[in-house]
Amino acid sequence: MLRRRPRQAERAPLRSGALTAVAVLLALGSAGAITETSARAATGTLGLDVSHWNGSLNWAQTAAGGYRFVFVNATEGLTIDDALYPNNRQGAAANGLRLGAYHFARPGGTSDSSIVANAVAQADHFLAYAQPAAGDLPPALDLEAKGNLSPAQLVRWTQAWLDEVNGRIGVRPILYTSPNFWRAALGDTTQFSDAGYVLWIANYTTNPQPLVPAGNWSGRGWTFWQWTSCSLIPGLARCGDENRFSGADLSALAVPPAAPSVTAPVSTAPPAAAGTPVTGQTLSVANGTWTGSPVFAYQWTRCAGGACTPIPGATAATYAPQAADVGATLQVTVTASNSAGAANATSPATAAVSAAPGTTPASPGSAIASAGQAGTATSADATVSVSWPADAVPAGARLSVGPAAPPPSRLVLAGTQITVAVDSAPGGASRAPVATPLDVKFASAPPPTTIAGRQNTDGRWQPIAEQPDAALPAGQDTGTYRDSSGGFHIVTTKPGTFGLFRRGGWGDPNLTGTGPATVTQAANRGPVVPTREPGGAAALVTTRIRLDGQAHLYVSVHKPDGDRLQLLQAGSRVGWFLTGPPAKTVQALALVPGWRPIRLRVPANLLRPGTTYTLRIVAVDPYGSRSEVLTPVHVAAAPRAATLAAAHSGGGGARRR
Repeated sequence: MLRRRPRQAERAPLRSGALTAVAVLLALGSAGAITETSARAATGTLGLDVSHWNGSLNWAQTAAGGYRFVFVNATEGLTIDDALYPNNRQGAAANGLRLGAYHFARPGGTSDSSIVANAVAQADHFLAYAQPAAGDLPPALDLEAKGNLSPAQLVRWTQAWLDEVNGRIGVRPILYTSPNFWRAALGDTTQFSDAGYVLWIANYTTNPQPLVPAGNWSGRGWTFWQWTSCSLIPGLARCGDENRFSGADLSALAVPPAAPSVTAPVSTAPPAAAGTPVTGQTLSVANGTWTGSPVFAYQWTRCAGGACTPIPGATAATYAPQAADVGATLQVTVTASNSAGAANATSPATAAVSAAPGTTPASPGSAIASAGQAGTATSADATVSVSWPADAVPAGARLSVGPAAPPPSRLVLAGTQITVAVDSAPGGASRAPVATPLDVKFASAPPPTTIAGRQNTDGRWQPIAEQPDAALPAGQDTGTYRDSSGGFHIVTTKPGTFGLFRRGGWGDPNLTGTGPATVTQAANRGPVVPTREPGGAAALVTTRIRLDGQAHLYVSVHKPDGDRLQLLQAGSRVGWFLTGPPAKTVQALALVPGWRPIRLRVPANLLRPGTTYTLRIVAVDPYGSRSEVLTPVHVAAAPRAATLAAAHSGGGGARRR
């Protein structure tokens, strides 16, 4: 389920107080009503933006309140869909609000090609779920996270996402950002403002105009302005984000009607399999000629004894014949599809597959190297192969590849943990040297979001660098690359155990670090400005922590006798805003290292003035290692106080974002 996206919009400077370290607000007595600001009263068409965090809305009340447009969260990253997007889309449309869908970006990648591939995959994920239609506002890209990208890389990622959406639906998307994020994370570039992209700026202030980066957006200014994250909007159960449109005619921005439909593809010339059918070589597909501007998918088949059988996992545009193919012929079926339908065409059969010279099959999954000859060994299940050039290993060495000995790591994608070994004697009695890189290829090309790792002797995984081709840079023993057809390879002079991971997923070696994850608390950052609590029924315990790797976070507040206090999850935050019933321990999954805000809502009637409690934060990394931080939280005994001061040895306050 999609989580509440963090807001990085800047607020106007707020007056300092005398609070310390972890700060808690206890609103004793009645709470004041939220007041409108001069920004709310300024001219402009009113709108809002929502996600599943807002819950179900009464769209009729919202429309009656004068709101004319809404941006609705659809997706986040590569895998998260907002479950309430369909309901929000239907409710907004039924009540006359013009709707635009937005995607919360989770940029990734290390090389130029992987950065672009990550952006394109996220754009495709967004379009598949959001389904922007004629009359909608243009799709919006929500830029608040930069991953591990430099400003130049993030600009490249952003351009690739925008180009993919524009290329597929013919509409330039809207860019959502805050002034500080744009300046720090994208180097205050004017590349997008110069190109005419529309700006949706997030800047929380009572001023009549927001701050606008990139030279006032190259003199164009803002088009949409999210001026507050807490406005009392009719139809919302709690305060929400309010926006303004700088003009009066939203239809000028609307997505135009779709182009006329196309016809289903038709094959006008058959496909063909090109290359030499020898183990260790690579065959490629010539798609043939088709009408209808289709996209293509592939399935290789093995034909023997008058019967043809699909080869498991052989669905890329290239295929390297395996030991199991020797003596059989190969064909490839090309499936061409577009929005109107799909059609198949099959290539003529190749000549019978023969074994590569110098490769002597030893047993399923292994082969013996011959002097002066290249060779290939293929796993018994034909899912992975290892190839070597002539004289890469000593003559007589046994090369083997196959699934790693059980149990496989629970962090690795299922079925992708493999071991590559080079033995100079039967039974693995000794290891043979590798003079030039071995090429390990997976028969089924994994998605562009897949990365590789190598397992260390302590069981932890280290990332493998991506590179443009098979050539290893000087001083590097292992790398990964994708061939021209998308096939995934690991090249290495250091055999061992390898595995594939989902980029950004739990256990991603780029995000887990080389040792156990640790959690540390922020040093004193000055006074904390607490959030107002309508009704005064809850106190806020706030701080910031830093993680140096992925972790599962468990957070609780303990009484002096060790018992845990009940916490209100609604409105609390552990990095992300939480949902759910009250609990004594709240938790969240942190997939990216770095700073995290902690904001806990404690029922005010549970806290006793003059009492010191303990804030306990525990982090458990993907390998089960634990780290924790304990912070005293002191409830002041002032008779009319609405403030709880928390003392932390060495400091540890946080400024509310």
